[in-house]
Amino acid sequence: MALTSFYFFIFLAVLTLLYWVLPKRFQWILLLLGSIFFYLFAGVKAIASLVFITALTIWAGAYLIDKTSSDRKKTLILIITILINIAILGFFKYYNFFADNINILAKLFHLNGQSLPILELLLPLGISYYTFQTVGYLIDIYQGVATPQKNPAKFALFAMFFPSVSMGPIHRYNDLAPQLYAHHNFDYTQWTFGIQRILWGLFKKLVIADRLAMFVNPIFNDYGHYSGVYLIIAIVFFAFQIYTDFSGCMDIVIGAGQMFGIKMTENFNTPFFSRSISEFWRRWHITLGNWMKDYIFYPLLNSNFLQGLAEKTKPLIGKKSAKSLSLYLGMVILWTTIGIWHGASWNMVLGNGLLWGIYIISGEI
Repeated sequence: MALTSFYFFIFLAVLTLLYWVLPKRFQWILLLLGSIFFYLFAGVKAIASLVFITALTIWAGAYLIDKTSSDRKKTLILIITILINIAILGFFKYYNFFADNINILAKLFHLNGQSLPILELLLPLGISYYTFQTVGYLIDIYQGVATPQKNPAKFALFAMFFPSVSMGPIHRYNDLAPQLYAHHNFDYTQWTFGIQRILWGLFKKLVIADRLAMFVNPIFNDYGHYSGVYLIIAIVFFAFQIYTDFSGCMDIVIGAGQMFGIKMTENFNTPFFSRSISEFWRRWHITLGNWMKDYIFYPLLNSNFLQGLAEKTKPLIGKKSAKSLSLYLGMVILWTTIGIWHGASWNMVLGNGLLWGIYIISGEI
């Protein structure tokens, strides 16, 4: 990590120097070239999926949606392009997970036939984040919230802006893109604040999170040989470890953007000071929560499925209970989706998703 950080800061220092020396009209071009250079370290195969998703989103998605006058055709184009985007993400991130579970079920029920192969797939860097950004962009174009970007190079910069491409935040096009394309004047105060934010992030990541991991990991990997006191301490330390690790990385990301005069969306707001579980999740990974609410949860609540469910159950359990039933079912779907997004394992689906949804529903009942 220390060596990787060293090379990253050399890269950031050189790019920042060029950024403020070059004429302003070339600033966004330098950011694009820097982002491509940064991403190529993950390999040519990794960048291929990003290039394909970017081109698909521009030409087959947003461009056609904007040019089509028929609402029905717009909806069809939106659905097809979103499905392709999600299919690419699903193949790289979840194929082996589903193949493994299908093979287990086949053995359990003594089904004859060839088992699905387990593939050695290289997960493209940041695919979960830039897929959500491009899908959000498509939906915003469809709803008329955003104007399509006709310059493919400028859109590519939005999709692969190097500080946030690997771990977020998940940005809306209208929030980030105008800043990327704008002409920025050097601001010494913001530049130094960016450096301070990066150093604070490094402290949280390297000094706190990595040191806590040295205590937590051995206990979690061999918990049967430790007493209850050690397990309790490890659980508490793990909470601070995961927070300082992720929020420290966010500080580095946001600080890097600040050095270029770009204000990125905050992703944490002192979550450990929350008074409820629902408030905790409003303060933790804020951009993911907002994306899920706006693009999955609210459309789901207004869908014919949940609206129809409320109408059908209203005579049986009453109006208020029927409305609550559709709400809680929507929350179960939402949190299951969040769990799946976090990783391809049942621990993620249940522990980082569905279980939290159950906790929140229990607090609302």
